[in-house]
Amino acid sequence: MNRLPLKRFVPAGQYYHYASGFFDSPVASNFHDHDFYEIFWVEEGEGVHHINHRKRALREGMVVLVKDTDIHALSAGAEKTMRIVNLAFSKRCWEDLFKRYFPEEKDPMQLASSSREIPLRHEDFLAIRRQSQRLNSAVRSRAQLDLFLLEILFLRRHSADSETQRPMVPDWLDAACQGMKKTECLPQGLESFYRLAGRSPDHVARACRSHLGISPTEIVNAARLEHAAARLSGTDDTILDIADDCGLPNLAHFYKLFAARFGTTPRRYRMQARLIVGRNSL
Repeated sequence: MNRLPLKRFVPAGQYYHYASGFFDSPVASNFHDHDFYEIFWVEEGEGVHHINHRKRALREGMVVLVKDTDIHALSAGAEKTMRIVNLAFSKRCWEDLFKRYFPEEKDPMQLASSSREIPLRHEDFLAIRRQSQRLNSAVRSRAQLDLFLLEILFLRRHSADSETQRPMVPDWLDAACQGMKKTECLPQGLESFYRLAGRSPDHVARACRSHLGISPTEIVNAARLEHAAARLSGTDDTILDIADDCGLPNLAHFYKLFAARFGTTPRRYRMQARLIVGRNSL
């Protein structure tokens, strides 16, 4: 078992490590603990979290808090791959933030591992994705880290409520959002999304704004860019081929959208995304 030090992943002057990675084997990756805290969430697929001699099922949209003393590893599901995004940061950053903003509450990092799993609703998971875009930048500041950790903590509180004020996403809209992740739907973009929704463009646009707070174009582009990011992480396909397959053949436009979402170029993203805590080392 390896004990991973934060300094291996976070250079001087930065406050966190952020990366994504694929798991395609049902065999657990290297078991490890570390001298830092970690949050990861499942972007797509299913898998297993092997933690403290137990196994916990993972599915898309789940966020997991991992403390420094946890001994853990990840594996893909028996018949599915899994892609996660991983955030590593110092224990002190978390403790300072929690003490400042939640002085009367119990620190969730001190709960049992099963209580540190956060199954998010689809719209809340989209919010996490949007917030995490700020993390993937050249300047990995304490402010960016704190903003994201606060979002996680507030969404964790929200997910624990049995009743919520916001209406649930209609099944047809959720199915359309999920369907847009299929590779064959990406080139046609909005045309595919409206077909999957089975509603008029105006109806779909109103529902997207009401339930998700974003437009159909943003949903389509998010699906395209997530697919592009996955290809950049997991294949050696050329950037031109990836952009074309996503339905964004205009390379300048693709680069602009990609930079707006991930805060970096496709090439730099590919380099960063292949370094994941617990699987790679520097």
